[in-house]
Order: sequence, then structure tokens, then C-alpha cells
Amino acid sequence: MADKNPDFSTRLSEIVLNELKMNKQEFAELVGIHINSVTNYLERGVVPEWHILLKISEATKKSVDFLLRGSAAQETRSSGKIRSDAGGEKRRVSETEWTFLQALRNMDSLSQRAIFLLAGSEANRALHEREVKKDKRKKEILEKAVKVLSKAASDV
Repeated sequence: MADKNPDFSTRLSEIVLNELKMNKQEFAELVGIHINSVTNYLERGVVPEWHILLKISEATKKSVDFLLRGSAAQETRSSGKIRSDAGGEKRRVSETEWTFLQALRNMDSLSQRAIFLLAGSEANRALHEREVKKDKRKKEILEKAVKVLSKAASDV
């Protein structure tokens, strides 16, 4: 059974309808979910699974913390957490990235591998889009992502 949180529903409705000035269908398309799910979140207080919550956070530019608890820190921002990348370079990660990394860390290896394979497949698909072929920087980033995700999937 899905968790329910009427405050989440109220906050999300305020953001979608009043700040973003979107209807349910537009928001569903923006986030990439079915309109029935949006109705559950906006009207029935249903709290989405973590991967959908991350998409909603990105789409609304609101932190997961704000969406769930209404904290004063509304805007998605750096979490203050420092993460080392594959090359050992340290950088701050956003709250959304940190939440994703924590969720990934808590998954079993089969689920982690599935995430890496799916993300790698999506990055590879994006490489073949017309606009990416024209943009050298985007192409380089996606090529690197495909390599990193393929290696991560094989290492799990």
C-alpha cells in the first residue's frame, strides 16, 4: 500500500497549479508519468516511489525534503555532501543526486545492475538524436556516460 501524506498533496498541488500554472496532463507529460498517478499525488495524498519523487523534484525545482516535509529550504540546492567521482575529483552533489546515490547504495546488486543498464541504454539512445549529433559537448558527455554505466553494470 502506498504511503499517504495530505501535506505532500497540498504542497504539490500549490506548486503545479499555481506556481507552474500547469494542468494535470501537462505535469504528467513533464514528469513522464501517467495522469492517474498525478491525480493520486495531487488529490489523494499518495506519496510516489523514490524514483518518481526524484523526477518531481527536478521538474518542480523543489527539494525532496520540501515536497515531503515542507521545510524552509524550498529550492533544489547543493546538499553540502561531497562525493568523489571516478577520477577521484571531489564535488558537491545536489540533494536529488545524494538521495539517488543513497537509494542506489541500498539496492540489491541485481537492481543496481538493472538501473545501470537502463540508464546506459537511454544514454546510448540519446547519442543518436539529431540535436546531440550536432552538439560536440553533449555527445562527449553521453559517450562518457555510456562507458561509465556499462562498466558499472559489469562491475556489480
